[in-house]
Amino acid sequence: MKPSDKIVRMSTSKRAKFFLRGIKDILNSKLHGDGFEYYHDQYWNDLPEIQKYINKCATDNQNTTWIEDILTRYPKRVPFEKVLIVGCGNGWVERQLYDLGIGEKFDAFDISPEHIDIAKKLVDGREINYFIDDMNNLKNIPIDNYDAIFNVGVLHHVFRLTKTIWTLYSALKKDGLVFNFEYVGPSQNQYSDEHLKILEKINEEIGSRFSSIIPLRPKKSNFETGDPTEAVNSDLVRPILSRFFDSIHERNINGGIAYQILWNNIEEFKITDETAKNTIKFLITKDQELTENGKVPVLFWYSIITPKPQNEISNNEFLPSKN
Repeated sequence: MKPSDKIVRMSTSKRAKFFLRGIKDILNSKLHGDGFEYYHDQYWNDLPEIQKYINKCATDNQNTTWIEDILTRYPKRVPFEKVLIVGCGNGWVERQLYDLGIGEKFDAFDISPEHIDIAKKLVDGREINYFIDDMNNLKNIPIDNYDAIFNVGVLHHVFRLTKTIWTLYSALKKDGLVFNFEYVGPSQNQYSDEHLKILEKINEEIGSRFSSIIPLRPKKSNFETGDPTEAVNSDLVRPILSRFFDSIHERNINGGIAYQILWNNIEEFKITDETAKNTIKFLITKDQELTENGKVPVLFWYSIITPKPQNEISNNEFLPSKN
């Protein structure tokens, strides 16, 4: 039985209220407003059941995040002495890593002075050094300096991806590790026609209470007028990383169904009545099944990688000097 078969139809007034709220708060402010950011405010992993699903994909344990998993996966290597956080935003990643004892000394950077100011205010005695740098033109990253580098959803914003990854490769010690939790789906979320048809079908099946009213394949013009870096080279992240690094551990986090349908569309699922619970289970099941059988692409990916010897990097003769 489809979730929609179990859904009690909403009253006309409730449906109208939901529709108008969506139009006002989502379409206008998110898709057309001056402050447009395609990924903003509400994410699929804001729902506890989705976070458990992500955890299970990443660590085989629904109650263990990929960050927590580092403690048991590398008990002899943690704490890492020197750690670099790329595109740190408000600093939540390094604060969590520090508090869990995964690293001792942290460097973290962002292109935004406002984000750096917020992160500095939240340091609260932790050994974290903040600075400003640009992922497309890194100038302040020392060579052969770090035991671990963390990239949490940043590389898919980079235009000059090969240059940036080479700089990060050069910054890592020869036995260092890079932890990536990344969006690796189609560039600028331009899903194929086949993928879009599947998304639209499932969005219809879950019924009007839960279905997304936001276009399931965004227009490319949205990125031009909003954030032109969003997912600009997302489909190249994995192949370019594999040129410079060997994989130690990697897991597909899927997302080809649940992520897009739930983007800025989680309020009804927060109510957690039986219908909401059944519908989120349905989305997770479809997400997993359709990803595993190749009907939809993997959108998110977790990996732990280590640098290849430079002479094993393809076309290494064209690489610039490390210094």
